[in-house]
Amino acid sequence: MPADLIVGRAACGGTTWFLTDRPALIAVAHAAPDPVVTPVKGLRFEDHPWGLACLPDGSLWTLATNTTLVRLGTDATVRDRAAQKLPRMALFGWTNRLLLVELPLSVGKPLFTAVSVNRGVTKPWPSLVARSADTRATLLARNLANCGIARGSSLPCWFADDRRAVISDGTSAYAVAFPTLSAHDADPEAPIWDLAFQNDDGFWLLVATKGGARAHKAGGRLVSTDKKGTEVSSLPLSIPVRSIVAANDRRCLLLAVDGTLLEVVRR
Repeated sequence: MPADLIVGRAACGGTTWFLTDRPALIAVAHAAPDPVVTPVKGLRFEDHPWGLACLPDGSLWTLATNTTLVRLGTDATVRDRAAQKLPRMALFGWTNRLLLVELPLSVGKPLFTAVSVNRGVTKPWPSLVARSADTRATLLARNLANCGIARGSSLPCWFADDRRAVISDGTSAYAVAFPTLSAHDADPEAPIWDLAFQNDDGFWLLVATKGGARAHKAGGRLVSTDKKGTEVSSLPLSIPVRSIVAANDRRCLLLAVDGTLLEVVRR
């Protein structure tokens, strides 16, 4: 796969999609991981896509600007543009809805808003709660968040600097702490690099490790945990990893920084 900056990842059914800053759309089928790279067509000069969501109807969505939602076809062609009243700084997919972080942030309120694209219905999504800060710039930095790979309607999300994730199904939410992130090799600025369900009883946790001479942050250790976040096994990675591509109870497919796809199998 190309080594371009990944600006969005979305997993739907048997395919994981990546959007890069080139911009290009990459499809990786889980059963036979042979990436298909397609340049995005139909963007405007002022567009700088960020975030990616895929919905059960096969549609792909990204933020072309902070106030413009764009629907992409699986052929990487822009199909629709929708202007938004409020600026957004993050986009993920959850079941048949888009998860968006809208500005201005409301401290003490749910960070994410769930949006039904077809019906235009929005509602707070019970997961992370927006944190306070002294300045506007610090407020945005303190509320940078990411989401992992869901299992059914349960989606894990976390603040960039946190050692715990919050799992929500849209109705309720619970937190899972990962004690392994207190280890000396974990990067304190962004300890959870990625997260995916193994099954109902555990997670694959990609730990961001201190990079030494590395130019960019990346995952350096893959940990298998139980459902409470306790480490079961740990594997140092010889090649730094950018993202989890797909996961199940035995297998975790990873995308390395050099574009290589790596498969880890639990025996």
